[in-house]
Amino acid sequence: MWSVSASDLRLVDLIASNRSRGLSAFATDAAYLQAAAFLRSCRRVAVVTGYFIPDAAAAETDGPLGSAALVRSLKRRGVDAFLTTDGLCAPVVKAAADFLGLRCQVCSSLDDVLEKNIDAIVFCERPGRTPDGTARSMRGYPLPPGTVWFDGLLSPYAVSPVKSVAVGDGGNEAGMGNWRAEMSALKPDFSPYLAEGVADIPLAADVSEWGAWALAGLVESRGALSPDELQLGLEKLLKAGAVDGSTGERALSIDGYSLAHCAEKLKAVNDWCSAHPLTAQSDTGQEGLQDV
Repeated sequence: MWSVSASDLRLVDLIASNRSRGLSAFATDAAYLQAAAFLRSCRRVAVVTGYFIPDAAAAETDGPLGSAALVRSLKRRGVDAFLTTDGLCAPVVKAAADFLGLRCQVCSSLDDVLEKNIDAIVFCERPGRTPDGTARSMRGYPLPPGTVWFDGLLSPYAVSPVKSVAVGDGGNEAGMGNWRAEMSALKPDFSPYLAEGVADIPLAADVSEWGAWALAGLVESRGALSPDELQLGLEKLLKAGAVDGSTGERALSIDGYSLAHCAEKLKAVNDWCSAHPLTAQSDTGQEGLQDV
């Protein structure tokens, strides 16, 4: 369905073509390529994920596997990367880390990350605060006490030397504040839930997990997660208590998309990344901080 060999599709044609929630209209190949080049140039990177679904009392399936794959890809490129989350999402995110042979740092505050002396942070499907200091799920439920606000590293909350990349799909995720005004106009009813924090390199997708696959694949210039790993990994997440963030059900799906659909999407993303490797010229790091 999304054969790269049959047609030289753009990456965003694969991961940001639905646009049902509006945010993915802002996705560009340039942003993904620049983010991957920047992350390749980093010394130490924290990848934070985990979105707790209050009405299901569990973290969702969107984010953890893709984030773990990104950490693995960065490590393979020689970057000191690690996966992190808070206590609410720890069982699910740790399950993803364990599955790919990684460790997960569980944080009780932002200081736990800062003490690692990172030079970049990646947010993938992680809650972001609104201007009133709260955050809500897509269905409007407030996030519970115990949520660690990793978006404290973002403007306007802080002026930090730590550079940021953020992947989101709805606008209520950390780092999606770059498009808050545009999303408020597109989805006025959802405006009160839109995140305020602004990332250095924001990345939009139909599903954040898909964006993470693309970013990880670009870092490695190949598929960063196999369809078999996707199925087995999702099974591990469900055993750890994860739910589909869109349906609230404990099912082999991500944001309402079936495993079969996601596996087909993953294969197409893997093929694209293998066919479009980053060149040494683009692998500069600073290029990733330019406007896109």
